[in-house]
Amino acid sequence: MSYYLDALGSAGGVSLSGDGARPSCPICATISVPDMRFDGRWQLYRCPACGLRWLWPQPQTLAEFYPLPVHEAGDFPAPASYRFYLKRRLVPFVGRWRWRLWPHWPPPATPHRLLDVGCGDGRYLRSAVALGWEAVGVERDAIWAELARQVSGAPVYVAGGVEESDWPGTLFGVITLWHVLEHLPEPLATLAQLQRQLAPGGYLLLEVPNADSWQAHRAGERWLHYDPPRHLWHFTPTALRRLLAQAGFHDCWLRSAGNLPGWRRDRHGRNWLPAGLAWLLARLASIAGRGGVLQLRCRKGKQ
Repeated sequence: MSYYLDALGSAGGVSLSGDGARPSCPICATISVPDMRFDGRWQLYRCPACGLRWLWPQPQTLAEFYPLPVHEAGDFPAPASYRFYLKRRLVPFVGRWRWRLWPHWPPPATPHRLLDVGCGDGRYLRSAVALGWEAVGVERDAIWAELARQVSGAPVYVAGGVEESDWPGTLFGVITLWHVLEHLPEPLATLAQLQRQLAPGGYLLLEVPNADSWQAHRAGERWLHYDPPRHLWHFTPTALRRLLAQAGFHDCWLRSAGNLPGWRRDRHGRNWLPAGLAWLLARLASIAGRGGVLQLRCRKGKQ
């Protein structure tokens, strides 16, 4: 467990090409080409084979680039209990078939344990607990972790602070990463460890920005989700599928979904498109398979 937790908190190395001049793609080892440069400091490279865009060189430490919470646990009042009662009754009938609901309603799984990697302020954890899950969170910062504990009431561990023995033999029925993978210095190592922590028949659920989306192509370097240096990786569907396969996930289903914020604002926080037009483009992009985010569900084999 500690291996992927450590990956949340410290930057990892990236391989170079044979001449040391250009980095090779961490997913398919193709020599990459320089792409966009941000603020005269952050260089993106693009893999011509799988389309992955990634930041290189990566900062040695990432903590200084993340803000501290501006809210307290009392700022997140719990939703009415009847909502969770209805969800618990509906999940077995709806959650199995409607992937779009799974970011809010985890699918039925055995064991009934859920791990949320990068749990943020803990609101998703709180929903999982209210739905009857034995939920656990992981965060890279102690202050965020404490906020998540207060909001959710679930155990939340700080990155790098948990050893394998803390959860002897623990396997999870569901592991989630909601807009977390793009932040991790070593995504392959993290996913491989999570694959080992997933119970047979369990689900990995994740969502990341789609670097091959209409909004990414239209906005260029202004795209909201480039966000250097916090976002280290920018995945296309091809790159994400290859990464998951290398980590041992083969039974995967992927879709793109609309992402309204990516049409509304640019990465500088400036308004880009009016709300009505942004909503329409987000819907059309999703229908065309070029939505602003990628949602992926992988199921581990039962053997």
